[in-house]
Amino acid sequence: MLEESCPAPQSDEEIVKFQYYPGVFLKPRVQEIPVYEKAVFRVSSWSCWVSMGAILFLLGMTFLDVLLRALFKMPFSGTYDWTRYLMIMIATFGMPLCTMNEDHVCVDFLVNKMPTRVQQGLTWLGYCIAVFVMYLYISQNLVQAQFNFITMQTSVGVPWPNFPFYYFIAFGFACMLSVIGVKMANLGRKVM
Repeated sequence: MLEESCPAPQSDEEIVKFQYYPGVFLKPRVQEIPVYEKAVFRVSSWSCWVSMGAILFLLGMTFLDVLLRALFKMPFSGTYDWTRYLMIMIATFGMPLCTMNEDHVCVDFLVNKMPTRVQQGLTWLGYCIAVFVMYLYISQNLVQAQFNFITMQTSVGVPWPNFPFYYFIAFGFACMLSVIGVKMANLGRKVM
């Protein structure tokens, strides 16, 4: 295990921050990482590996499609559908670890000039909006999965039903929702 020392907070307003990497815990000396946060980190790390696997599969499929088209004039069947599914998986399963590390794009030149309490209020507001949006994504994917299960819909190029894909994506958004919950709990206890 790697260790990184984090300075102790000087005041109530100061927030301690540490980063996560797939397969590695960075343990601050200030306080122990709670069990629920370790569990959410493990799930978000797993989802990151799913995202990386989807990228590798997409690259291999694209290479195979180009090779089959160029040499044998036989394209890979269902390339469009597979690309659509894999791109959604890459984004959905990459979000939890990105959010855990706060590596997402952030334009905060105006917010940084505001008082600390206003910044924390805006952060809470952002997390509440994210919880609502993740709830909508999860519920709509579950509704779509149920509909596809009942009607047994398939894509044009992929011969099997596509309802498991919607359940899988709903699980990815649930991972993201759990990360947002940890972020909200950490904000409440002044640890980021």
